Amino acid sequence: MPATRIESAFASASLYRFLSLAFTYPGEKEHQALLQALEPAGVAASLASPAVVAALDAAAKVLRSLERAWLVDQHRDIFTLSASPDCPLNECAYGAKHIYQEVQALADLAGFYRAFGVQAGASRPDELSAELEFCYLLSLKEGLARERRALKEAEICRRALQAFLSEHLGRWAENVGRRLEALYAESAYAVFGRLLAAFVSAESERLRLGIVLPHQEVPNPPEPIDDEGCPAEEGPAALAHVMNTEDYLGELTPVGGSSVGEVRHE
Repeated sequence: MPATRIESAFASASLYRFLSLAFTYPGEKEHQALLQALEPAGVAASLASPAVVAALDAAAKVLRSLERAWLVDQHRDIFTLSASPDCPLNECAYGAKHIYQEVQALADLAGFYRAFGVQAGASRPDELSAELEFCYLLSLKEGLARERRALKEAEICRRALQAFLSEHLGRWAENVGRRLEALYAESAYAVFGRLLAAFVSAESERLRLGIVLPHQEVPNPPEPIDDEGCPAEEGPAALAHVMNTEDYLGELTPVGGSSVGEVRHE
């Protein structure tokens, strides 16, 4: 029996959450959250594709067999604190060849985030974990809206997810996953990469995205920009939805300068 749109939205939210945590630096809090996200992601995988199920099973085995210290060492070795020349975890390394292209891409990402009441926190707005977290929020909002039979709100979230995948995450996530498998085959992040590629592919089919133009395969990191001019810090949200405190993972924060602990509860 095909999954309902409510089930699909919540299942996608669980998998986006798991992947966002998987590619975040594995501090104690983040690692604990990743382990807690494993079970719901496992249930959700069955609604995605057989490739996602297989990749999630492999990720579960890795997480249960490795101590956090090993993940920390691998994260540092592979990503050198998210600045790896071989497999950087920021979109602009694959899609921006000039500083002006980077500024434009960051501004577009900030616009997506602001429209739903969040902004990049300490991370760059184009970091993989931040983009995955945003997709998690959109999927979660869609599921909650459909539960309330707020179909207009649900469709806004669904269309936003379609647009975000077509214009941003869907253009580079599968490539990152393949590069991790090819370059770091013995690492836990190769397994996470396989899951990332399989899930984003499944999402493209579920959402009927059609042809998504990919960024370049080999990263070409642009020159760094001044964080003080980061467009992700601009302005209030135009279409903000109130979220519960636990719905934020850490890469994105509510707009308006409030901390996650200050987010209102409905």
